[in-house]
Amino acid sequence: GSGESINLGTYETFTPDDLASMKDDVSGAKLYVSQNYPSVTEYYIVGADIGASMGVLSAVDDSSITKLVVISPYESDTINLKSAVRSYNKPILFAGSSDVQALSAFSRSSTKVVKTYSSASGTDIFGSEKRGEDKLEIAITNFLK
Repeated sequence: GSGESINLGTYETFTPDDLASMKDDVSGAKLYVSQNYPSVTEYYIVGADIGASMGVLSAVDDSSITKLVVISPYESDTINLKSAVRSYNKPILFAGSSDVQALSAFSRSSTKVVKTYSSASGTDIFGSEKRGEDKLEIAITNFLK
């Protein structure tokens, strides 16, 4: 994992093998749902920070992922999101700062961009944005309907 619940280092120090394992975690979660809930016919990935990045990379390889929510994704020399976003041809909601707006320009599919105005990133964005119709949670819910 890469969250604050355990201390295995930070994703900035993960090796390519660590990142590949994280992508396998996403595939494993989808496999679990498909085996245990066979009535589920559509799969969405919602991720923040490194989870958003792994979600994009996983969705490119899995045509059953029909929507993506990408919240302030992490990009590095070993994670090329521009190419992955260009390859994914289904709806994507991007949320984050101007970096996310630039990344959304690489998409060839239906996209929605929710620009955030706080300095928060990842899941810290939740609760840091203004209230009302522009609330990120509402935008995500409406996108996934």
